Order: sequence, then C-alpha cells, then structure tokens
Amino acid sequence: MAYFEAKENEARALLLNCPISQKFSSELGMYIKGKPYSKVIAYLDDVIEMKRYVPLPRFNDDVGHRAGMEGKVKSGRYPVKAAKFFKKALALAKSNAEHKGLDGEDLAVVGVVANPGVRRPTIQPGGRRRLRYTKSVHLEVLVRQRHKLKPKAPKAETKKEDKKVEAKVDAKIETAPIKANEKQDKVADNATSKTQFASASISKAHTKIPNRK
Repeated sequence: MAYFEAKENEARALLLNCPISQKFSSELGMYIKGKPYSKVIAYLDDVIEMKRYVPLPRFNDDVGHRAGMEGKVKSGRYPVKAAKFFKKALALAKSNAEHKGLDGEDLAVVGVVANPGVRRPTIQPGGRRRLRYTKSVHLEVLVRQRHKLKPKAPKAETKKEDKKVEAKVDAKIETAPIKANEKQDKVADNATSKTQFASASISKAHTKIPNRK
C-alpha cells in the first residue's frame, strides 16, 4: 500500500479512502511539492478560507480564471475538502518526524501521491435502481528535514549502573575465597576418612582368631 520508503531524515503519513477528488488531490500535491512545511500549511489555510486558489494546469476544462496569480496558471478552484485532508496528512507526517528525532520546524514536503481508493455504491434518491459509486483517494505524504542531522552524542553511563557493576564485582570477590575454603575442607575430610578406613582394615588383618578346643 505504501508508495514511499522513508529514509533516516524523512517521515511519511498515509490516509486511506479519503472522500475527496483525485483530480484536485493530484493538482494540489503537484503545487505544494518541494515547498517548506510552514508555507504549505499557511497556503492550505488560505485555500480553506477561499483566499487563494489551487491552480489547475491539467484538469482545467470549463474552469474560469481566478483573481491573483498562483504560479503561471490563472484557472483554478477552491477544493476546501481536499485541503483539509492534506492538512491532516501533513500534521501526521510532522508528528512522525518528531517521533524519529527530526526538527518539526525544518521540514519540507518532498512527495505527494494520490492513488484511487475504494469505490462505494450508493443508492440514488427517488427509488432509482441504478447505483451510483462514490470515489475515494489514498493520500500519502513524504516530508524531509532540509538541513543535515546533528550527530547523536554517545550515551553516558549512569551512576546507578556503575554502582550495580561494582556491587556485583564485590560480591564475586567475597564469595570466591569462601568457595575455595569449602573445597579445601572437603578434600581434607575425604583424606582423613580414607586414612581411618585403611587403619581399620589393617588392624582387622593383624588380629588373630583364637583356636577353639
């Protein structure tokens, strides 16, 4: 399902089955691609308030000209619904970037994909039998940190870990001589038991059985 593979300095977000127009989504994604995150959010807010339009260089049949100038195209529309979903996807991408340790204020939109989603059948009003299919879009956004990542500092060992290691070493040193003394005592006990058994067997061998009359 995913189109992009996020690298170390990138983050992505995916929204499935968004009820928006694929034509407007592709045109809007083409226009915001390569721009800083903060400028894109400000532009989407203006589109939602219908202050700025989305230029339509490709799907512009029977589309009138708008006031102002967005790029090199005068014909455009105000896709408010698509702008809201784009803003939601960009917010998710920013949160994912911050979770990875990237700077959320130093992002740029480097990729936008609007693929066709699931078509849902809906019954028309008036009892008509012919079904009408509503379209949807899988919207995916990729953001990247513009400046290089700072090298991560090596993690310093905490004092608690040092104390635990020292306690384990001390415990090993204390238990080592105790175990050695126990082994020596066992060896000495075995030697004494063997000598006692040998002496007892020798004494039995030398004893004479008296003759019975």
